[in-house]
Amino acid sequence: MLVLTAYLGAAVLYVASLVARDSERARPTARLATALAGVGVLAHTLGLFALVAETGRSPYSTVYGALAFMAWLVVLMQLGMVGWARLYALGAISLPVAFLMLLCALALPPELRQLLPLLRQHTMAAHISIAILGYGAFAVAFGLAVLYLLENRLRKARKLRGLLERLPPLRTTEELASRFAAFGHAMLSLGLIIGTVAGLREARFHFWSDPKVLPALITWGIYTAYLVLRWGIGWRGRTASYLLVAGFVAVLVTFVGINLLFPGMHGAVR
Repeated sequence: MLVLTAYLGAAVLYVASLVARDSERARPTARLATALAGVGVLAHTLGLFALVAETGRSPYSTVYGALAFMAWLVVLMQLGMVGWARLYALGAISLPVAFLMLLCALALPPELRQLLPLLRQHTMAAHISIAILGYGAFAVAFGLAVLYLLENRLRKARKLRGLLERLPPLRTTEELASRFAAFGHAMLSLGLIIGTVAGLREARFHFWSDPKVLPALITWGIYTAYLVLRWGIGWRGRTASYLLVAGFVAVLVTFVGINLLFPGMHGAVR
């Protein structure tokens, strides 16, 4: 509950600092939000260590642990962005996302807190950790894309006022989003390769009957298309940001939706 409360409080404060009319009041509010997020991520880290001690496995060996680990990664990346680029505005998107991820993890049914058969193999740890790292990067890219779309809309409506100095330049937001998307794509690609090789080595594992395979490939395809269009032909602007939003929706379907619809089937052997 401490972690959830800290993340919720940080999310509210980040939003408040973004929409505040008084810039002098917005800065300390954003700093307080960051401090609260730091307290939350510290408590979250201790919770993940406790989960490892209890199960004897990595925290992402279950759907519950994977969601909690991904939420932790998102907040950690947010703190990194604040430290590196003073990008407080991103917290208004990333902290609510992390809060909802953790809330969803806590609401999962008991069967999704158990190790899946194939995931009991230590060789799958790399597949899971790398894929989740990619998903975390996609979450940050999603936050930056939403921030870009919001700022672009406000600029056109000429409603920025005090927000202007709190939002990064559009070009900076777009560039950062593309870099996080590229990193996430590299991690997802590597994770898919490792997972495929490890899965096919299991004689009773049927690759195409796994319900998560097709959504994962669709997700990979969306981000591949984005990167080809972005880096290949210089595709920018709102359409590119909308594609990043669509990509993260695909991530949620792959990562959460499939596990809820087909509990226990991903990585199962027959």
